[in-house]
Amino acid sequence: YDIYCGLCHGDQGKGDGRIAAKMASKPRNLIGDDAKAYTDGRIFYAITAGKGVMGSYASQITDANRRWAVVNYVRTLQRQTK
Repeated sequence: YDIYCGLCHGDQGKGDGRIAAKMASKPRNLIGDDAKAYTDGRIFYAITAGKGVMGSYASQITDANRRWAVVNYVRTLQRQTK
């Protein structure tokens, strides 16, 4: 997460990463209620195939188990913001 996701989505998943302010289309807030409603599979698919202006990260995070670990990390961030 820290290497590939945090730059845009932010350390806490709020969509306020270091480069988010420079982006024309702002990154999704991963800890918002809408993102909390996503299935794990939807998050995994977004990492694997991309979503909106976010491209696929399958070639950077080649091991599917590591992509699932990112899904679990996002869920951990979401639980911290109840």
